[in-house]
Amino acid sequence: MTDTFLSFLENYPQREEFCDVERTREAWAGAIRRARPETIIAAAENYRKAREGQPARYTMSARRWLSEGRWRDFERPDTPPAQLLWIAYGSREWDAWTRYRGKTPPLDRRGGWRFPSRLPPMIQAAE
Repeated sequence: MTDTFLSFLENYPQREEFCDVERTREAWAGAIRRARPETIIAAAENYRKAREGQPARYTMSARRWLSEGRWRDFERPDTPPAQLLWIAYGSREWDAWTRYRGKTPPLDRRGGWRFPSRLPPMIQAAE
């Protein structure tokens, strides 16, 4: 394992479930092609701080967090932890998040998903 991958694992919040290190390492390899390791590690630490005091079972798996590029939601340490907003599938906001993340988010039972803001950062800046 590389030092940066180990540092990521040390900074990522703990879950109740076992971490599949091999699959997480594969997701790490993909993630560091899209962002600097230091950026992802810092975002993992910010995510850990945001999760403090919350049930560990609701912490996203490290593999999924990496493969979905969720570090983008936690890159800035000076930003307070985001309160997630529920957005309906097919809405303008849903479509904006789908384009921003490069794939369709999962759907919950209500037909939507939770996001850190109404619109992705690049669109918020343009408004």
